[in-house]
Amino acid sequence: MADIVTIAHFSDLHLGPIPRPKPWQLLNKRIFGFVNWHRRRRSDEGMDRLEALVRDAATMVPDVTVLTGDFVNIALPQEFAQARHWLDARFDPAHTMAVLGNHDAYVPGAINAARTTFADYLRGDNGGPLPVRRIGGAALVGVNSAVARPPHLSSGRVGQQERDALLHTLERLGDTFKIVLIHYPPDQDLARGRRGLDDCEEVREVLAAGNANLVLHGHNHRPSARTLTTRDGEALMVGVESGSSDGSHYPPAAYNIYRINTGDGAVTMEKRTAIAANTISNETFNFAPLNTA
Repeated sequence: MADIVTIAHFSDLHLGPIPRPKPWQLLNKRIFGFVNWHRRRRSDEGMDRLEALVRDAATMVPDVTVLTGDFVNIALPQEFAQARHWLDARFDPAHTMAVLGNHDAYVPGAINAARTTFADYLRGDNGGPLPVRRIGGAALVGVNSAVARPPHLSSGRVGQQERDALLHTLERLGDTFKIVLIHYPPDQDLARGRRGLDDCEEVREVLAAGNANLVLHGHNHRPSARTLTTRDGEALMVGVESGSSDGSHYPPAAYNIYRINTGDGAVTMEKRTAIAANTISNETFNFAPLNTA
């Protein structure tokens, strides 16, 4: 049965400010991120723009809001608590689905804390190996690509077990319009090497074999739209800007609204950009019907 599913897509919120860390908490990779944040990300304007976008998204009345990772900056326990409080004040976990990003897994052990803190947002409505959330004629599938890395590395990896689970899940969903949520872009032209997805080609093979329809990601803080040839046609892969960029180093903060006809696979995407703290611009893109098995 065809219906229209509306999705709001945010990513890379990097919620600030960073709480004051204990000195011993900076005796690892965090020191580099802490210095970088104070040099490049501490502006209040970015958070003001994010708040404006969240208010704007509420007026769109999406069926679900998706968050594709990087809630925090250097994965301090204090950051996780602060981020969870922020999310709960603005989003309903029953209508929100998220995956984690590399900053949520910034140091060894952080991803376990992130999974516990954000559990209500990471889960699906199923009991399978990967979280799946069904919305009308569509299904959202969450994939983790975040792993802890040494200093100056920000690459990710899905891994064999998660890839196998993804293929099984996509195949089991059959003709459902399948939307995959992942932090890293599954495209080496967009992110490679020390900041890319280590098993990018293997992930692409799974997406193609499982006949994914739409892949939503973040990580780059820049907009992108690419296609991937699948078993029955083309999948659309879309990256969104950071939700809290002040525009000084990356494009201004933005989020996307997708309106998906799950019958013929047509997708309309509206990019909503905070060109100032209280000024939202919009641009609309129409994509031809995607593969529907």
